[in-house]
Amino acid sequence: TEVANDTIGAEDAPVPCCMAATAECLACSNGVSIEEFCEGNPQEVGCDDDDDDDDDDDDDDDDDESSDDGRRKLQQFDGLESAVNNIVEGAQRIGQQAVDRTSEFLGNLGDRLNETAQTFVNRTEDFVGRANDTIQEGVERVNDFVSNTTERINNRTGGNDTEVANDTIPVPCCKALTAQCMACVEGVSEEAYCQDNPETVGCDDLEEEPASS
Repeated sequence: TEVANDTIGAEDAPVPCCMAATAECLACSNGVSIEEFCEGNPQEVGCDDDDDDDDDDDDDDDDDESSDDGRRKLQQFDGLESAVNNIVEGAQRIGQQAVDRTSEFLGNLGDRLNETAQTFVNRTEDFVGRANDTIQEGVERVNDFVSNTTERINNRTGGNDTEVANDTIPVPCCKALTAQCMACVEGVSEEAYCQDNPETVGCDDLEEEPASS
């Protein structure tokens, strides 16, 4: 026991290593330092931790570059926003111009429609006026005819309405082939008709009337 204790040094005592697949554990298992292990195995987890300090300065530069990129993107966004605003304003102007032109067109169309409607009204009034004049002339002509006819009748009859009716107003005649109907059609008395047409039916009755009386 004493020999063992004297011959086994502290450096030869086994060191317990962790079992994780990290640079620290694997370096321990291989009995080398982490730096030595990572030189031969830079892909292992934990080997890049040493590079973090070296990358701080680079990170600062990256931050500056990121800031510049951010400012450029903001400027680009501002330019895009301005362009969009210009497009919107242009569209609004074009829309307003279209509305104004449409309103003007409708206004002119309304004026022309009003003129057309007024012309139609004027022509209608002229037509109605001429029609009224024609009707009035017709009424006056009828009145003149009636007055002239009445005057002639009064001159011929001395105001006897019965004689006027029998003498001047046409009487509807029957259509039978008798003395009465034929005399009516001829506009003569039955006696006068029968003198010229004694063979007509009804003329014999006229000849027998005086004998019966």
